[in-house]
Amino acid sequence: MLTMLLFTSTMITLASAMTLSMNPLSMGIIILMTSLMLTLIYSTMLTSWIAFLIFLIYIGGMLVMFAYFVALTPNQQMNLMTLVPLIFLFTVSFLFMFMYKMTPTISSLNMKFMYTFYLTNNVPLLLILALILLFTMIVVVKLVTNNKGPLRPFMN
Repeated sequence: MLTMLLFTSTMITLASAMTLSMNPLSMGIIILMTSLMLTLIYSTMLTSWIAFLIFLIYIGGMLVMFAYFVALTPNQQMNLMTLVPLIFLFTVSFLFMFMYKMTPTISSLNMKFMYTFYLTNNVPLLLILALILLFTMIVVVKLVTNNKGPLRPFMN
């Protein structure tokens, strides 16, 4: 119960810290930490392989976003004074959730959800999702191979 409380309060703190961050690198780190916390919550409530797949999807998206941020934003200095409100938000959210016991509970409903997700009447939905992902991958590969250049043109 305490671990779920800690994970949930960390998620609230990281979501609140997104508004304080002005540097793209620190925003990427916050999103990465949020995805890590989300996958830890999923691995405690559901099965761990779904959490692993979600984490891999987040990492792939983060790599694409990081490449765009590096190519399009100038160098900026990171300000470490934004850590003070972050620590304050984490402490307040942890204490608030601990006082009012707003923690999610692990129950048999979560396992029931996992079993109903792979029933035979849901197989067409899963196949459609797999085909959409395959089509998206093919489109992205075709778009990338046409240009064969950097994300932005370099000026001389």
